[in-house]
Amino acid sequence: MSAVVITHPGRPRKLAILWIAPLQAASLFTVWAITAGGEILRSWLLTATMCLMTLPLLVGLEGTLLAMMLFEPLRGLLRRGQYLIVDYTAQDPIHLLTPIVTFIALVALLRKEKLNIF
Repeated sequence: MSAVVITHPGRPRKLAILWIAPLQAASLFTVWAITAGGEILRSWLLTATMCLMTLPLLVGLEGTLLAMMLFEPLRGLLRRGQYLIVDYTAQDPIHLLTPIVTFIALVALLRKEKLNIF
């Protein structure tokens, strides 16, 4: 009995450690935002929250809808918590997160369905 073994050369790993670079940059920016405080920290936290809410779009639309459903009840708590680091403003950018994520989800849905839903 004989066996034929075919070996394929593996794909060369193109800097497998490269995924660490954005993580390190985000960590460095977080430390800088904490030390700077105020508006920079609030904008970084709101940006991170929006990224966390849109990240489930990579899996499906339902994940983003679930993320928004979890975020909305906590928005009041987060809004009051941010007043520990910034002054009160009537035009609070935290109110824009859900409409922005909704618009991004709508664009992803229209792109996926190619206007067939209309």
